[in-house]
Amino acid sequence: MVLFLANTSLSFSQSNVSRDVTLEREYNPTAIDAKKINTVPKTEEYTIDKKDITYTISSSPATVDKSFNPLATDTYKDTQLGEIKNGVFRAGIGSHWQLLGDFYYPLLQGDTYLLDLNVSHQSAWGKLKIEDNEPTRAMFATTRAGFTFENQFRNSRLVSGIHFLHKGFDYYGKSNIDTSLWVGDTQREIVKIKADSLLESGIGSFTKAGTNFRLFSTNQQSSFQHNSNLSYQYFASHIAVEEHNFYVGTNLSGSLETGRIGVSVDVDNYFYRKPLELSANYAIKETDFGNTSVIKLTPYYIFVGKNWDISMGASLFAIIGATQRPVSGAANIVGKAALVPDLFYLYGGIVGDIKHNSYSSILTENNYVSPDVSLQDTYTPLNIYTGLKLKVMDGLLFDGYLGYKIIRDQYFFINRTVNYVAPMPIGTPASAYANTFDVVTEKDASLLSVDLSLTFDKIDGLDVSVNSRYNKWNVSQNAFAWHKPTWEIGLQTSYQIDAKWKAGIAYNYMGGRNALVDTEVVAMNNIHDVNATVSYKVFDWLHVFGSLRNAINANYDTYYGYKAFGINGMVGASVTF
Repeated sequence: MVLFLANTSLSFSQSNVSRDVTLEREYNPTAIDAKKINTVPKTEEYTIDKKDITYTISSSPATVDKSFNPLATDTYKDTQLGEIKNGVFRAGIGSHWQLLGDFYYPLLQGDTYLLDLNVSHQSAWGKLKIEDNEPTRAMFATTRAGFTFENQFRNSRLVSGIHFLHKGFDYYGKSNIDTSLWVGDTQREIVKIKADSLLESGIGSFTKAGTNFRLFSTNQQSSFQHNSNLSYQYFASHIAVEEHNFYVGTNLSGSLETGRIGVSVDVDNYFYRKPLELSANYAIKETDFGNTSVIKLTPYYIFVGKNWDISMGASLFAIIGATQRPVSGAANIVGKAALVPDLFYLYGGIVGDIKHNSYSSILTENNYVSPDVSLQDTYTPLNIYTGLKLKVMDGLLFDGYLGYKIIRDQYFFINRTVNYVAPMPIGTPASAYANTFDVVTEKDASLLSVDLSLTFDKIDGLDVSVNSRYNKWNVSQNAFAWHKPTWEIGLQTSYQIDAKWKAGIAYNYMGGRNALVDTEVVAMNNIHDVNATVSYKVFDWLHVFGSLRNAINANYDTYYGYKAFGINGMVGASVTF
């Protein structure tokens, strides 16, 4: 099911404090995340902007990330203005037995501090028909809870919190295994297993819990700037593999002549606890899920001109643990220039990175991956990009981006393949595919990306954005970049009809995806996802809303064999108090 993000922002004033409350909904239908934005002005990562330069239409190139992902669809914002409120409660019910609820409340608040509580739940228990079989349940259920504490000191801010998430899901995907036969898995050295035992059934789940602390500078005129993070996360799946992640990082810089000199240090530690026994259809090797530490060191110097700045640096990566790359590195050069201030900007960079493909990151990305999959780290020695931002006219912004990456050990998801064990009936194929996924890697891959976007907000009450991306993967060990799209397009618009009514509509497209299913290359159905949302302000403290998802009832898979829900809707209400 495609995810839906719906944001509701509420602005308040109380003495000298202003608060924005944002409720974000993932619509798989799986999850809602209620989160609070700061009581004091939000501070971005430190960049050098001279007083006489205003980068009003510049933004980080990170904003040109995927315009559409089958697991994260459109964004719809409904701004509510009314009396001074503190808490927010939201509830909804929809087709496919969808249930929605989220709750936010500031427990303690003052001019410089805030302690708040967030609790949310969303679930769906509907059924989907897979080919000509009987409808099967396709359940999603996500529950989140957390506390956030923030305190503004004289020149810095502390943001800290604890969080909990539990996600459950059904393995409802398609498989062509003949359950009357015996099968084996050559890759895992598993033989003579009754075929239906290799089909994952029942409820899958994982749990995340952790805490985080961040202390950073808020006085941008200070010579010394800092941004430090400390966090811990616990992750456990229903297969009983446990992951403990400890992270510490800091970015320190100081003024030097007309620029700044600084260093960034990140240390990411992963510790694993393997189950003593696994089910017969999985296998964990002795070298899988080894304890790992990833260290990143990046010294840099920022040069500042009248209408430009550039950061020159390099990154050193060191991995302690089971790895093919104990030491590596990459350039770290980024910059931007205001060719015509407030009108025309250029930005670009030459950077690189290394990513530890942790157990939690893979299972979170694809819930249906075989839970014994262990991957090498993915190394990007070169990521070069350039782009321009052009203010075509008041209210119309154009952004163009061109990027090229060289990637080592890039992974792709493929359907898990099993082999039938002799004796087999005449005419039976040698292999079949299960309802879980394996991962293949590409030793040397490259990716060319072109992004174009337009944002329009000239007319009061009307917001329109169009994003598009073209991806050109170059792979040699695989026929295609499995499950990766060639084309992505997203159109989002919302309109404040009057003081009470607001409506939004979105269209998302994803095309050019291919899947490796057993030994067959399958061209996946393109995604055409049309969504609509409407809200009505009954009172200052009460809003009702309705949403329609996959309005054209498009038939497509998120991952091959996992069909998305057809047309579905939800109605609900939000109360501020």
